[in-house]
Amino acid sequence: MRVEGDERLEELDLGELTERLAQVRATRTALGWRNEIAVTKSSLERRILELVCSPEDSEDSSVVTVEHEIEVEVQHKTIETEVASILPGGLWIPSAVDFQEGAHALIKIRTEDNYPLQVKGVVRHRVDHKDGIAIAFEHLDNASQRRVERLILELLKSQEL
Repeated sequence: MRVEGDERLEELDLGELTERLAQVRATRTALGWRNEIAVTKSSLERRILELVCSPEDSEDSSVVTVEHEIEVEVQHKTIETEVASILPGGLWIPSAVDFQEGAHALIKIRTEDNYPLQVKGVVRHRVDHKDGIAIAFEHLDNASQRRVERLILELLKSQEL
């Protein structure tokens, strides 16, 4: 089921999409959204996540910055930071520590609701970045994947694009 205007979503940039999503969220009533508004909201969220996931966009504004307490444990060492870049498939953390590629990691992100997102990952180095580590999420169940996506959408809501 498509809502009028959905075909134009592909023409909008990330800033326009998040602005439109904010407008849609403002229409929520105590009973929730009307069906057509809920479909539009889902379409906007899906398109935003497509842009954020897109590898060709990794150099522009589609990288989402996390500014929460982040703790990563790799090879019995813990990195604590408050800034990272997140995508649905993983995290980029600034760090001078050079971990072995393929090492397992435990990632905890503490959000405002005090309900930490905790996921497992694997260290993946990216050649184009020298001062940090890339960690790919590993074995995300559906609930964890939805939490990562929700976190990304909430972070985009608070960022200026």
